[in-house]
Amino acid sequence: FMALRPGTWADRLLSFFAFMGMSIPSFFFALLLLIFALQTGWFPTGGSFSPDYDTLSLAGKVWDRIHHLVLPVVVLGTSGVAGLMRLMRGNVMEIMNADYVRTARAKGLPERVVVFKHILRNAINPFITIAGYELGALFGGAALVEAVLHLQGMGNLMLQAVLSQDLFLLMGSILIGAVLLIVGNLLADIALKFADPRIRYE
Repeated sequence: FMALRPGTWADRLLSFFAFMGMSIPSFFFALLLLIFALQTGWFPTGGSFSPDYDTLSLAGKVWDRIHHLVLPVVVLGTSGVAGLMRLMRGNVMEIMNADYVRTARAKGLPERVVVFKHILRNAINPFITIAGYELGALFGGAALVEAVLHLQGMGNLMLQAVLSQDLFLLMGSILIGAVLLIVGNLLADIALKFADPRIRYE
């Protein structure tokens, strides 16, 4: 959307938020959202579930978990999504000036066909590749966010292992992070195979 309408107010607004999301440290953003939650009372300020979690119904338990995940998901997802937005915008703007796109428009093809079939399909390859790395990056950036939001997760566990000098726990945590990175790259390669028919795996 940003690349298809460059220079418009929507493009400038989304670009501003993308730059802000890429620039602000995740732990500082978590602190800001924590203050916001304390002032408004709209979201829980810590933990993975409420004290009365065991007394809730199944639907209530699901909603309670989702309610507690809102702040961590927003914090961890903002920087990754912002970077992917900027990457996709640059790719789309570059491909919009390609000869085959101008040829498709000169043939009188509908703009929707030009955008989805000729522009996005050729611009999405770097997006898929970088998105595969985000799975491992999320694991690495979660430690400080979990500490700020008082969450018990793998990132916080790794941080505690460093502080307590627990070598074996730290090695296990790093191994899990490496596995996540490998899985992310594998999923990205599989997605590239379906997105780009020119790619062949022997």
